[in-house]
Amino acid sequence: MTKRITLLLTFLTLFSTNAQADVAGDILKQYDVEIIIFEDAHARYINNQSWDQPATLEVIEDLKEEDVNKTITTSNNKINEDTHTDITPTILQSEIERLQKSSEYNVLFYSAWRQDGLTEDNAFEIDLNNLKNAVDPKSENYLNGKVKVVLARYLHFYAELDYNRETDMQATTETNADNTIIIQTETSNETDSITDSSPQIKQYPMSIHRRMRSKELHYIDHPLVGILLQINPVETPEETDDEKP
Repeated sequence: MTKRITLLLTFLTLFSTNAQADVAGDILKQYDVEIIIFEDAHARYINNQSWDQPATLEVIEDLKEEDVNKTITTSNNKINEDTHTDITPTILQSEIERLQKSSEYNVLFYSAWRQDGLTEDNAFEIDLNNLKNAVDPKSENYLNGKVKVVLARYLHFYAELDYNRETDMQATTETNADNTIIIQTETSNETDSITDSSPQIKQYPMSIHRRMRSKELHYIDHPLVGILLQINPVETPEETDDEKP
């Protein structure tokens, strides 16, 4: 009996040591993350709810620059921010082929990367602009924002994204006394206002949290944008050898 207790305690000690090493970063499981983001080409649900006020095309470049530099949330661990590695997308090949053949959807973003599985305290955000887009979008609409993967009992995917879409709404630009441009959505009768009937750009924010299992395809829905996501654990040489007969 004493020998069994001693063996049990030894096992628990080894298990605890390995778990602590994993958290400390000495032994970390790696994961391949692959994501497709696509839009409804016809924006069928764009009028189903109220959205924020649009801006004119004159400020599109300014918006893009602000979005690139904007920090939506603060990364918990700056040290780990550059520990992801771009990889060639392979998991969702059949899904991307079907989407690209469809006239109902436009693929905006398709990317994949490899990263360590990190806890909430150590997980880092990745800016979409720092990931390689494997497709050349046919749409003028675009995305900005950040994504984060957290390893706990389950995998957790977080995203704070802005979907920027052109609309055909009219806007009025007015220059006040200090030469500041004011953007309005209704035309004005003031003599110093200029009505701009060119397409407008409108920003639609998306805040996403999805609990998920690895090796499973997940679909995240939005009235204007859809996301396909799968996270697969990277097999180690030892695991590969164990699977051999």
